Amino acid sequence: MKIGIIGGKGKFGRWFQLLFKGWGAEVELADFGTRLSNNEVAKRNEVILVAVPLQELKRVLNQIRGDLTGDKLLVDIASVKLPFIDTFESLPSQIVLLHPMFAPTQAADCQGQLSTFWTLRDGDLTEEFLSRLTQHLQLVEIDPTEHDRMMSLIQGLSHSFAILLGLTLGSLGLKPQVTRSLASPIYRIQLDLAARVLGHDPKLYREIAMLNDQTGEVLKIYQEHLTQLADTVTNLDRQGYDQLFCDARDVLAPIIDDSQRESSELIEYLLKGLNQNRDS
Repeated sequence: MKIGIIGGKGKFGRWFQLLFKGWGAEVELADFGTRLSNNEVAKRNEVILVAVPLQELKRVLNQIRGDLTGDKLLVDIASVKLPFIDTFESLPSQIVLLHPMFAPTQAADCQGQLSTFWTLRDGDLTEEFLSRLTQHLQLVEIDPTEHDRMMSLIQGLSHSFAILLGLTLGSLGLKPQVTRSLASPIYRIQLDLAARVLGHDPKLYREIAMLNDQTGEVLKIYQEHLTQLADTVTNLDRQGYDQLFCDARDVLAPIIDDSQRESSELIEYLLKGLNQNRDS
């Protein structure tokens, strides 16, 4: 299998390069400063994986459309799908829409990690590619509309929580290292996850939020519930607080037992690491 990666110098481009080479595939890259251009990579390869920033995706797809044919496979890994569907559907190639739900490190480290997928246009090459990919990733099929709806919560809301936590600490004049030193395991994990998000390039998170037209609605709903919660606390409305708590618990009831078990394992792992650091 001959595979070209457009955006091959980026984090996911490098991750997929390692993965594909592990398959024994021939891999060619296009990016800033590479020998081959986007068009050359698209012409020379059977599978073309596009791993460019969201704001560049439509331009790149239109740039290479003349190099695509029905016997080639285009693979997209964007975090948002619906804004690009019309462009994808206008292309002549087989098309698979992936969304890896993990940060790219090394190929071996992500064995069994989750990726969504949707086959927009099928073919023999598509089946072969997905068959190989399932040996490394857990693939969950989801159509683009439902994907973006779910991501408005999974990504849009969680990324926003990280921003709001950082801003709230700043407004209160609290140093994160001080609150972290006093933290319960749960708060420490929440703070660590927020810091992990905020340690990356804001442009990525900005585009994920703004290109998904459902993120704004999710944040409005969150704002409404936050206002309700704030009112119960400031007004000392104990009954109202309990009602909000119980309503939220009812929503999460199907996963509470599993989540408590999983989070307990995470806390145990965290405490083990902290104790080792103190002893060293």
